[in-house]
Parts: sequence; C-alpha cells; structure tokens
Amino acid sequence: MICRKCAILPNDFARRWPWREPAEMCLTISVFKLRQKGVFSKDGAETTLSWWNTDRHLTDSVTVRSERDSVIISYMIYNARRGEPEYMSYPVSLVYTECHFGGSRPWFVCPGWRDGVSCHRRVGKLYMPPGEDVFLCRHCYDLTYASQMRLTLSHIHARLGRMLERAERRRRKQSKG
Repeated sequence: MICRKCAILPNDFARRWPWREPAEMCLTISVFKLRQKGVFSKDGAETTLSWWNTDRHLTDSVTVRSERDSVIISYMIYNARRGEPEYMSYPVSLVYTECHFGGSRPWFVCPGWRDGVSCHRRVGKLYMPPGEDVFLCRHCYDLTYASQMRLTLSHIHARLGRMLERAERRRRKQSKG
C-alpha cells in the first residue's frame, strides 16, 4: 500500500494517483462467512462477529440475526459528537441467486445512498471504514483494494522511461534553439 505522506514517487505521478481508502482497513461482514456460521439456516439464527487488535484485545463486535429476507445488524458505536456510545441496529435485505448444481446463494443488498440515489447493489461483503458508523458496500464508500494501489516495478519503470524521454526531447529542443 502506498502511504500518501511517505511515498517516494515523481511528483507528476503522485499528483495523478488517486488516494482511496483500502477495503482491508475496514470492518467487514461477509455473507459467505455468515452462511458458514449457519445464520441463513433458519429465521432467528444469530451469530456474533468479533475483531481483535494485535494485542489480542477485542476492538469491535457485531451481532447478525437472520429474518425472513434480511439480516439485522446490531452493534454499539462511539458517537464522537455526543461523547457517548450509541446502539445501532438496522436491517439489510438479502436476495438469492440459483446455483448451477442446485441450491441458492445469498447476497446482501446494499442499504446505502450515494448522490441522492439508493445503491441497491448485490454484494457479498459490507464494509465500515474507520470513522463511519454504518456497513455499506465498497462502492458507496469509494473503497479500493490494496492490490489495486500497489505499484509494480513495471509501472514505475514505464513511467520513468516516459519521463526520461520527455526530458531528452526538452534537452534537444533547447540545444537547437
């Protein structure tokens, strides 16, 4: 991942590189993990997802309970404006797609809004970036994957080659004139 503050890149390249929050920095709820835990096996089934820091201290936990065609996501979040914890609980709709060899696969329907339009994307994961208070899809939060931001040597080499060509053309132009 590229750090905006310490990246050693040509200024021209750094200006064009869009910084977006990496999805790996977010809390995630995966429909596939919930399926493994048996949440979709019957109405009212419930599980708790927990996140731990490197010191093995619990940092966050979310309870997910299944309903007929939705899940209820519940958790406590610290409200910085009020200076106190706030209980959050909201439904997220589910849709199912048929699998080729029988059965069906559940998907979340993103409950987010972006630019005044409801998202309603069919997604396998919902994300909550640091500083946010609701789980939405990565498109609503404009998230990217760290691998998409990683620069390979071939990218750097190609960019450096173009910059050197430009410098050589300027040098030739100045020597003629």
